[in-house]
Amino acid sequence: NRLGLGFFKTLRDMVKAKSLKNLRNLAVADMPLGQEAFRLLREGFTNGQLRGVNFANTSLGRWSQQSCMEVADLIRTLPSLYSLDLSANHVLHDGLIAIGSALVEVGVCEVLSLARNSGNVLPLQAVHFARDKPRGQEMLGRSLGHRLSFTYPPMNILAEYMGQLVSLTTLDLSAAQCTDETAVLLHAELMDHSSILRIVIQDNCLGTTGLRAMICLLCSPRNTLKEVDLLSCHREAATGVRTVYNLTDPSGTYAFGLENPFCRAVVRQCQQRGADSGRPLEHTMQRLVLDHQPRAAFGRDGRGKWDVPREGFVAFTCCVPFKTDQGATKAGTVGHEPWEEHVTPITWDVFRRLHACFRESCSDELSKCAFLTAASHDHILTGDMLVTLCQDERGPVRLAATATFN
Repeated sequence: NRLGLGFFKTLRDMVKAKSLKNLRNLAVADMPLGQEAFRLLREGFTNGQLRGVNFANTSLGRWSQQSCMEVADLIRTLPSLYSLDLSANHVLHDGLIAIGSALVEVGVCEVLSLARNSGNVLPLQAVHFARDKPRGQEMLGRSLGHRLSFTYPPMNILAEYMGQLVSLTTLDLSAAQCTDETAVLLHAELMDHSSILRIVIQDNCLGTTGLRAMICLLCSPRNTLKEVDLLSCHREAATGVRTVYNLTDPSGTYAFGLENPFCRAVVRQCQQRGADSGRPLEHTMQRLVLDHQPRAAFGRDGRGKWDVPREGFVAFTCCVPFKTDQGATKAGTVGHEPWEEHVTPITWDVFRRLHACFRESCSDELSKCAFLTAASHDHILTGDMLVTLCQDERGPVRLAATATFN
């Protein structure tokens, strides 16, 4: 259908006249709407009566992100909002900033969908020089001479807000052009979330790093997550040069712009690893430079989160603590590495969630191989668990089993 402005003006007047005072769910979907239509809807529903809003496939943000601002203003007037569906639209960076901040401000939305959103997937020109000191230092010196061009997947912005949306139980980002950066952000922001139950992030190019991040999130006892849909997520994102971040051992030299939420998350994760080690942060965050000026490690804000600037160019070397001289000579610790503390065994209760995710997400041997490889990076699986994962109705998955045991 195509509804003209006359319809939305009439709807606005009816709502203001309290003719629709029992209306709780508004579904205006699968039709193109202009900015003016969203403005009329925002002007009408100011009494906070709506609990469900569905603007799926309405060309939201296609011509201008101003329509997303109207939706954000509408969200701020809905203190009882339960579900919000903005799937199949064109919400980009500015729109996600407005909508994300509005959701956090209201703080009651439980079901959120931005699936199948088109966006800008140009790469952030960030560089990681892991354990390659001569070449890394040479390229780092050239990079510091100018500011980089900052472009990144828009869903990184939304992912950063999800940790503050404490009411969230279900998040759908399927086919939303998420990358491994988005997955690492969700891992960082939702690790201690007390309400999240289900994440649907299928049909995105997460690659091995993204799969590792989501599997770690699913298997962690620190949150309430029960289900993750990772169907068709094993392919790597074709986004050119980007930061490579290792969840288990982040040691390396980094140089990137802080406009990207993912880069801010990397800085926070590196500093947290230093804080967990009990050593001064300067021992972990070495040669820290912000906008060409050396500085000390970042402090915490009022919420206890590392207060990393939202703009500027940062470069530093992260050094995960090595063993002490005593630890390197004692027979009981000579073969132990500090980063191995983050590789944890999986209990059978956690394995049931992992197995359900595996069965729902892996449809061929390539996806199964990628899933098992990612799971074995950060967790210790028993032989019985591996046998269970490496079998299906047609018999053993040879490729996946070989990759895991090797």
